[in-house]
Amino acid sequence: MRATGAALASSLVCGLFVGGVSAFPAAAADTAPHTTIANTLLNGGQTNVGGTTISAWLQEGETLSVDLHPLKAGTGLAEGESGGGAAAITAPEGTVLDTQVFPRGAPPSVTAGGSFVAQKTGVYRITVTDDDSTLPVNLVWNIGVADKSGRAVSGRVWSTSYGIQSGAQESYSSAEERRSSFTLHAITETGARYDLTLRGYDGVGSTVQATNKGNVRVGSSDPSYLSVPMPQSQEGGGIGAQYVQPAGRSDIKGVQSYKLFLDPPAEDLPLSIAPEYRAPLIDGLGYRRSASGSNAGALTGELATQPGTVRVDVDADGDGSYDGERDVHLSTIVAEPGPFAVEWDGRDGRGDAVDFASGRIAFRATVGRTNEFHFTRIDVEASAGGISATDVTGGGSAPTALRWDDSLLTDPGAQRYSTTSATVSGDGGTDSTAGVHRWEGDDSGAGRVINANDSVHGSYGDLRAIDDWISGTEEAVAVAHLDALAPHVTLAKSSPRNPDAPVLPGARVPYRVTLTSDGTGDYVNASVLDYLDQGVLDDAELDVDSIHASHGSATIDRATGRIAWDAGTLPVGTVADLTYDVLVHGRGDRVLTNTACIAGAAFTPSASGQGTDANPCPTVTHTVGEGRLWLKKMASQPAATHGGSAEFDIVVGNSGSVDAEGVSVTDVPSLEHLRDATIEDGAGHVQPASQPVTGLSIPAGQQRVLHVKGQVADGVEAWTLPNRATLSEQPDGFEPPAIENACSDDTTFSCAEIAIVSNEGRLSIEKKALVASASHGGTVEFSIVVTNIGDRVAEGVSLTDVPTLDHVSGVTISRDGGPASSDLSVKGISLAPGASTTFTVKGVVADGVEAWTIANRARLDDQPDSFAPPLVVAACADDATASCANVAVSPVGVVPTVLASTGVAAGPVAAGALLLLVIGGGLLARRRFRSSRGSIAPTDD
Repeated sequence: MRATGAALASSLVCGLFVGGVSAFPAAAADTAPHTTIANTLLNGGQTNVGGTTISAWLQEGETLSVDLHPLKAGTGLAEGESGGGAAAITAPEGTVLDTQVFPRGAPPSVTAGGSFVAQKTGVYRITVTDDDSTLPVNLVWNIGVADKSGRAVSGRVWSTSYGIQSGAQESYSSAEERRSSFTLHAITETGARYDLTLRGYDGVGSTVQATNKGNVRVGSSDPSYLSVPMPQSQEGGGIGAQYVQPAGRSDIKGVQSYKLFLDPPAEDLPLSIAPEYRAPLIDGLGYRRSASGSNAGALTGELATQPGTVRVDVDADGDGSYDGERDVHLSTIVAEPGPFAVEWDGRDGRGDAVDFASGRIAFRATVGRTNEFHFTRIDVEASAGGISATDVTGGGSAPTALRWDDSLLTDPGAQRYSTTSATVSGDGGTDSTAGVHRWEGDDSGAGRVINANDSVHGSYGDLRAIDDWISGTEEAVAVAHLDALAPHVTLAKSSPRNPDAPVLPGARVPYRVTLTSDGTGDYVNASVLDYLDQGVLDDAELDVDSIHASHGSATIDRATGRIAWDAGTLPVGTVADLTYDVLVHGRGDRVLTNTACIAGAAFTPSASGQGTDANPCPTVTHTVGEGRLWLKKMASQPAATHGGSAEFDIVVGNSGSVDAEGVSVTDVPSLEHLRDATIEDGAGHVQPASQPVTGLSIPAGQQRVLHVKGQVADGVEAWTLPNRATLSEQPDGFEPPAIENACSDDTTFSCAEIAIVSNEGRLSIEKKALVASASHGGTVEFSIVVTNIGDRVAEGVSLTDVPTLDHVSGVTISRDGGPASSDLSVKGISLAPGASTTFTVKGVVADGVEAWTIANRARLDDQPDSFAPPLVVAACADDATASCANVAVSPVGVVPTVLASTGVAAGPVAAGALLLLVIGGGLLARRRFRSSRGSIAPTDD
């Protein structure tokens, strides 16, 4: 909201318009485009539901000038004052460029509009609305367009319905000064053009609009061709409420609201606004019977270019003319280009049936009254100079002939203040060049109030919608003929079985024989012969109980097996069927060739299931195929281990000529030895192996591989894992499947097995001396290596170390470098297959001078059940289950002295004694070696 339109206009720099000066563009006085309807105020209008829209088409860079303001200030109740309302200016995409609210009684200084430079080509709209349609907003209005140079452009401004009030002066000395005379230039949606001139026009809250309908009766979409009281009038018992003025209404089919330009439409308008006119044309005229044996039906065609009234003349007597007593005349209004249909009951002008066998009946369709132009003067108090209308499209013979019919209007007691000279136009219309269908406000000149609005008094046009109409006079003519009835049937043979897919023995093959009465007359004595003996019965048997005829009856020739079908009389459009089934056994040539012929036609099988006039013997062919599957179970691996994975493959192949659908495979794994067994169907779907795999599709010549997988149960011993599979379901008609690797106990199953190797559990133990010798008081060290050399996990194993404590003390044991312990018994040892652990035993040698041997042994106890005895490396001589190792302790060195008893030097004596000791030791070692033969590395304890 702002004080003036110019102020807002100058602020719209960033919009689609750029604000500018509000002055109207300059032009020569004698050629200046119209920017308003002279001497009128613009309002929303009651007929327009309170809103009038004026449109202007601009190209980018052109200027739109708008000036809207009240005529004078006041209370809003006096003539010429604003009753309150609003105005808005809108860009093509909906942006509001300017708005203004006009309070009731607003002064002329409250304005809307300005000058705007278009930033986009398109239609810009100026909308004026009333707060109360009984108190119009009443604005002085001027709307114009200028090009980029500032020169006014003509023919760019229009509306489809102007809400106007006469008298755009602050005062006037006589009623005549309120009146205005003006010309509007109309263009229809299909390019026809009319000029409309009103002289001495005076309307208080009136509406000027043009449509292709005029006043329309409620519930209809056709013109009434009548002038009627307005809906709120009580004239004629309120009959006006039964009619509407259709401009802008969506509930009236085909309504067109014509554009009324202030000047002749500009040549540069786009076709969407000013379509190109094309002469009337009727396409595709033809007659379609609606029932057999009758001429009743509809004449159909299409108005390709222009709407209009289609008049149909029927030459019912076939004499070549359309004006005889028996000839028929029909018509229909076609509101927009497109298809039309005119119904005819098949009877002549006297109500008698026509001779449909003659073939001489003709139809002539004429489209006339194209682009009807109904100009409705709504609530117009005076139209002193009347109305003139001209068809400026061209091509017509009577371009100014105007029609009207005011016969519905009443004037009881002649209480209206004025009248019109002729309430009905003449035959063929009345020349309107000089202005016709006129009325004064008050014929008496007494100056009575002509806008009485009481449905009784006032002028001739008060509270009335006066309809005047003109139409294009160009015509188009087309002719169609009604041919004599021609009965005809077409025979077809079909089967729901795909002829490209072989059928199997045992299959049921349905057949359908179809007779279609597709002529123009009923077909009498329709009959068919179905030659089952010529290509079907050598490979199949007829199911007699399956025979069904929708029309007539069917019989079987017992000698040949042929079916004779007498369908009787088939009315036009009837489709009759004969259906039956055969059961295939395939003992013949394995080809089903089924042919049916119209009775009397020579038996000639065809390559199509559709009969023709040249060969009415349609044929359907199927081959009898072979259905055969094969199954093979295979191990995917030669062997498996306890606790490991075992896998099998199941191969299902189709060696036949027919695709296999709905195949099921059942696998039977040995579940007590195979855990969590699953089966994969070859397409990525995995399910428990204990459930059948169903719904498999195996095309002819192809195969499918299913994969079974599970975990072998834990165990020790070697055994065999069996697995078997069978085809638990296959299509009907398939031969028994071929089973490869058949099971010995059931040849319907295919078997495979996987060897499960034994799962040995075994440990090894080895004792070693970490030093070969030690001295008195020194340290001895031993290692014990325990290794799991089997295939199973060893758990809960115990290790016991047994040192010789006579010459060693402080013995400890540690594991893998861990802390040492004096407890030489280690329990709870666990080792995975291939794993090992190392124990270290340490002790302190006692003091002394003699030579000693420090012996140490170790053994394994508490092995898992079923473990083999451990492998003992360096087994003890006296106990093969223990591993032994020794460390030699050297004697303390002796100083040579003379024996006390002999005086002989001690050295030689000692040397001789040592030699005897070595010899004796060697003999002892040899004896011990013989006694412990079979141990890995015998040693002395």
